[in-house]
Amino acid sequence: MRKISVLTLISILLSFGLVSCDVGSSEGSSNEESSSSLINTSSEIISNKEDDKTNIKKISDNQLTNGELEIIKWEGRHEYKEKTSSLPGMMMVYHTATGFTIDFYGSELKADFFHAKDFNGTLDDDIYYDVKIDDEVLPNTLKRRFKLPKNKTRSEITIVNNLKKGRHTATILKMNEPRDGYTGIVSISTDGYFFKRDKEKDDSRLKIMAVCASGGSGYGSLSYNEKSENYFSRTRVNSSSLHSFNYLTARCFDADISFVAQAGWGVTFPSTKAISKVIDKCGITPTNSVQGALTTGDWNYQNYIPDIIIFNIGGNDTPSSDFNLETYEDGVVSMVSKLHTYYPEAKMLWTHTNSKAGNYAINALKAEGIISQGYIKQCVIPGVGEGETGSGSYGASDHASLKTHIDSSNKIIETLSRWGYEPVREQINFEDFEYLLEK
Repeated sequence: MRKISVLTLISILLSFGLVSCDVGSSEGSSNEESSSSLINTSSEIISNKEDDKTNIKKISDNQLTNGELEIIKWEGRHEYKEKTSSLPGMMMVYHTATGFTIDFYGSELKADFFHAKDFNGTLDDDIYYDVKIDDEVLPNTLKRRFKLPKNKTRSEITIVNNLKKGRHTATILKMNEPRDGYTGIVSISTDGYFFKRDKEKDDSRLKIMAVCASGGSGYGSLSYNEKSENYFSRTRVNSSSLHSFNYLTARCFDADISFVAQAGWGVTFPSTKAISKVIDKCGITPTNSVQGALTTGDWNYQNYIPDIIIFNIGGNDTPSSDFNLETYEDGVVSMVSKLHTYYPEAKMLWTHTNSKAGNYAINALKAEGIISQGYIKQCVIPGVGEGETGSGSYGASDHASLKTHIDSSNKIIETLSRWGYEPVREQINFEDFEYLLEK
């Protein structure tokens, strides 16, 4: 188990000689209405070590898999698709909060994306990403969000430009869910050159895995009202996993996070949308079905070894017309046991809103003697319109507001602290993101 204290974090930062940077005002221009980024910043970081630099300024095709030269840290589950007669070679990033982190020397960073409803190029709707540069933190209070527009299947995005030449780090994460569209990275380029990853440092970071449906993936989290659970309908622009309790928890621990998630899915029911059937696959596709997910590759569980696994799933099982309690309970026990076999050192939380499905799951885990083994705890979080600060506030389509997501994250952090995990960063302030909310 990796526990990180504030003093430890400070010592790590000092040991690497990181310099804080001025990234400009949060009142800068927004990329949300454009397909190319448009963020300028004057931050600069000077590297004291040059032995990790490369002469590479563009990464594409098989280079995206890193191979012998580790340059890209892929965030979340990913899968490389070879070039075909109609499609470029690209790294697929199916799940929400997937993307990449990369270090570069230069003044700008660009990426070429493929995005469509299917591989035939059918268009659907915009896909949103958020970006952090250097010592910024996601979700970003600066207006760095950009979109892959629905009227194109390929978009070259200038992620950041007008930097002072120097060493910089960029992290780019998808905010939307896998059914919203295929997304793949075709190439990444800079006007300078890239650095090799410090793999030991990457591997040492605290790691969280989130297995969830809409409640944990930020469905409608960027809507806010105090009138009705269904005052707003969920859209891609008002949804963000980076504003979900799962991501906010990882943020407070300065942890990596990897989602296996899709709105509308359950543990076992409905049978066409059962997370337990695709937990071993790289992704869920826009077909929004088990059948589609099974067309993705087998996930290598050694690629990402979580310290903490957070479940928030089951709410879609019980309303299903073919729901069967015994099958559901078996699915819960089987999924938890499988992940415990893969990751015997990981601590787990089964989170729920004191729901019927949540209590069924906990009862099944108790009956099988799993709770008594000590590696999994339950954590009851606020329901929609509930919480210490989110009471009476709603997101979109009967889902939680950002206020309730903050409250839920704090409950999870409190539970994890009983295992000795110490947050190293304060929780976000709701007011910092009001500019982004649909109200």
